[in-house]
This record gives sequence, C-alpha cells and structure tokens, in this order.
Amino acid sequence: MYILGVTTTRADFGILRPTFERLAADGEINFELVVTGTHLEEEFGFTKLEIEKTNLKIDHEIPLDISKNLNDGIGSIYSVAVYKFSKLFKTCKPDLILILGDRYETHAIATAATLENIAIAHAHGGEITEGAMDDALRHSITKLAHLHFASNEIHRNRIIQMGESPKNTILTGALAIESIFKIPLFSKAELEKEIHFPFENKDIFLVTYHPETRSDLPEKEQVRKLFDALFRIENAKFIVTKANADEQGREINQEIENLISGRSDFLFISNLGQKKYYSAIKIAAAVIGNSSSGIIEAPSFNTGTVNIGNRQKGRLASDSVIHCGFDSNEILQAIHKAKSIKGMQFNNPYHFGNASEMIVDSIKSLYQKSILFKKFHNIDVR
Repeated sequence: MYILGVTTTRADFGILRPTFERLAADGEINFELVVTGTHLEEEFGFTKLEIEKTNLKIDHEIPLDISKNLNDGIGSIYSVAVYKFSKLFKTCKPDLILILGDRYETHAIATAATLENIAIAHAHGGEITEGAMDDALRHSITKLAHLHFASNEIHRNRIIQMGESPKNTILTGALAIESIFKIPLFSKAELEKEIHFPFENKDIFLVTYHPETRSDLPEKEQVRKLFDALFRIENAKFIVTKANADEQGREINQEIENLISGRSDFLFISNLGQKKYYSAIKIAAAVIGNSSSGIIEAPSFNTGTVNIGNRQKGRLASDSVIHCGFDSNEILQAIHKAKSIKGMQFNNPYHFGNASEMIVDSIKSLYQKSILFKKFHNIDVR
C-alpha cells in the first residue's frame, strides 16, 4: 500500500509525527512524507528545518507561497494548493493520503485527492469550534474522507451522524497525547537556555491567540483586551507564539509586536517546536489564548487553560479549562483561577491510548479499493 502523509503546519506535524514514524517503519507500507504550507515559509518560522531534525525523510515539498498570496486572500492560496496537489497526485498516484484537522490548506488537499479519486484518511473530525470557519471546513473534509480517526466517542458519533460508516470511524483519542508521554521534555532551567529568555524566578505564562473568524469584534481589539489583562499580571513573564497563517493572523501578529515593543517580559516567537512547546506547557503557570492545544494537550500536563472567546466554542473540554469572554477584567480573573489550579490532576477526555498504533492497524485492515465507493449511513432519528 502506498500512502502519502501530508503536513501543513508546525501544529499538525507534531500531532501526526508518531503516526508518520510508525507508517514509515512498517514493512508492508510504502510511505512518503509531503511537506507544504507554513513549513516552507520564513514568515512562519520555516519549520521544515524542525522536520529535518527528526528521523523522517521529506519526500515532497509543495510550496504554496502563503506569505505572498495572503495579500490576495485565502482563496488564492486554496486554488494554488488544489492545482499543485492535483499535479502531485497524478504523478505519484498514492492509494491513500493521511491528513489532520481543519485548515483551509488541508481542505484544498482533500479536494484535490477527491478529484483524483484517491482515498482519504482524516484525523480529528467530528469536533466543533463554532467561533471559526474551521468548523465548516472540518465537517466538509469528513464528507470527503473514507477513514476517520476520532478523538472522543462524542466526536465519533457525530461523524457517523453525518452519514459516515461506523466500521470506518475509529475511536483513537487525540493523536497529540501520545507524544506528550514519549518526548523527554526540558526542565525549566534547560528551556530558559534553549529559548534565550531569562525566567528570573517569575511565573511563566504561555500565550497563543489565533483569529476568531466569526467574531464581530475586530482582531486588533481582541488582542488589545487580552494584552491589557496580561500587562496587569505582576511578577510574570510571557512566551507568546505567533498566530496561524490567515489574513487575520498576520494582523494579530503585527498588533502583538506593536503592543510589546521594547518590553523585556515578553518573548514573541514564530515557532517553539514540539519539544520546547510541550516543555513550556509543563512549566507554565497557565496556558492563555484560544488554541486547541490549551484544551487538548494542556490538561495532560496538569496545567490550567484560559480559553478566550468563541473560537473553540463547542469543543469538549476538561475542568482544567476556564472559559471567558473578551473583557479584560474577566480575562484577568480567569488567569488567576487557572494559575491556582496548576498541578491539580484533571481527567483529559482526549486520552485513550496509543493512537498511532490504532491508526496504522486500522488503515492496514480497512483499506481496500472499494472504500472509494462510499454509502451514506442512515441512522434512526425517530
């Protein structure tokens, strides 16, 4: 069986890496890795270099010129991705591609695979994030895909509710959780040296804020309210990672740069890499922002999360996640609460076991050419 694994961002590579490594090591599978999206963009940290430090070989690089094409809108990047991946699939003719999540680039890749009659395995379908257009993209990818790997039983049921085959919808838990328990993390002192940011025995907060694409409040105003709260925290330092590669993401990054200019208590960084990022979650007094990692991964580190706004609204969350709106006082109150629960143990609803092994075994046992001919699975709604 010939499988292409596709990674578009720093985030999905860290999540998919154990599965990619297991596929590459399987003697029954011809696996090739495709690197695209922000991995190949200097503006977003050129994270291809992080992949090259692993034991995985990059077989194909598909540049989308995101930094350049963002000026013309996401639609232009989408069309480039469909065109280039259609050409790749015509040349390579894989049996199946493995993708994750809900990015617009990922949707374009799934569209290209559908047009070239190639089977799709998709991880993290069935989830809900009402505050972002990602919600619609994710559900659309589910309808294009043939094998589904769900992070929770609720999400599995939702995929089936969309007409997908129960047999081909597998409960694996969140893929990222596996890496948490396999990667040897940096100590606080080691991380301080790795990122060249002196902690000075202060509380460390990890901040990531992405565009809330369905909010009436402008992105810059959202960021100002968040940083108004951060500026009022005493005896603290902040590691802030850049927003993702959207039009609004670039606006957020520019606003953050303006707000923290000249301040030594903030480190603004394009990419930490998975090991440093997880190490930062582990040592952080709290995780702040609206990234899915604060909901999916942070509970496994016994670190509280402040989830701001509606970007992740509807996503299943542990009791360690404190939800709040955009009011600066409300954000500040939530931060103090999250800090107070640091070190407490919470159940992580996304932790089910060895996801990569379940995914590879499922692909090998369930894939066949006939999987391309999907039947709508009806459920009894009476």
